[in-house]
Amino acid sequence: QAYPEYFNHKYQAQKTNIVQIQQLLDTKTAFIEYLTTNTISFAFLITKDQVELIELKHGEIKETFQAFRKSLSDYDYIQHNAPESYETYAVSALRLYKHFIAPLEEKLVNINHLIIVPDSYLGHIPFEALLTEKPTDIENFNTMSYLINRYKISYSYSALLWVENRSKQHAEDHSLEMLAAAASYAPNLDSLISEQH
Repeated sequence: QAYPEYFNHKYQAQKTNIVQIQQLLDTKTAFIEYLTTNTISFAFLITKDQVELIELKHGEIKETFQAFRKSLSDYDYIQHNAPESYETYAVSALRLYKHFIAPLEEKLVNINHLIIVPDSYLGHIPFEALLTEKPTDIENFNTMSYLINRYKISYSYSALLWVENRSKQHAEDHSLEMLAAAASYAPNLDSLISEQH
């Protein structure tokens, strides 16, 4: 870990044990928590067998984020400037992928599910819509390489909340398994009772 003190402070402050997260993850799932500031960004990456703190190159990413949001949600802009909005989406969606996901992918071998804890404006990004490759036809959305085609994506507000929810779910699943195993009857039980009477 390149920044162990910062890393430890982050998770101790949340009272969340990294080992707990790893115990609740399966081998195909990665837990990613982002931290963004005006000068630097980090991604905390946790899988079943690895823990990494990755510094992300910082640039004019907020402008890219604003362009991405505009291309998806500014209906007046999309309606009256369709070709430009398509280009804006294609460029910004690829740029955001390269900034927030691509630097992690060498650590995501055999991973097919991302659990993302966004920070700040990242909470307004639908990661599913990011593009992993430059489109050959920016007006044909059916042929684009969306991130959702590579990973299942889910979100959580914090590591602590995710651990609490998953632990509760595991406990409920275990309770249901015990309940299901409790009721078991021999197929000829009725006939045995009749013979005894």
